[in-house]
Amino acid sequence: MVEVARASGYREIDGLFAPRELAEYLRERPGVIDPWVKYSEDKRTSGGWYLRPPYSIGRMCPTSPPMHEVKHVDLAAACAAFIIAEVGEILLRASERS
Repeated sequence: MVEVARASGYREIDGLFAPRELAEYLRERPGVIDPWVKYSEDKRTSGGWYLRPPYSIGRMCPTSPPMHEVKHVDLAAACAAFIIAEVGEILLRASERS
């Protein structure tokens, strides 16, 4: 997943668009959302971001209680927030290991 995140070019465009713009993109292409929901459901980790339909994201912490969930107006908005958080965290962890 690190290679995919790096190849996406996300680091170069981070901050150049608003999460609502990504949510709008996802609303126009609802087929893109389901793979992200499945990815979140299939994660096998003691911590990290999760996407929970219908409209929530949250973060599990292995050493403390989970952070609160954030509810969004729709699944596209929740998925956009999840994508930004997940890819950002993947790249952050990868840079810490380098």
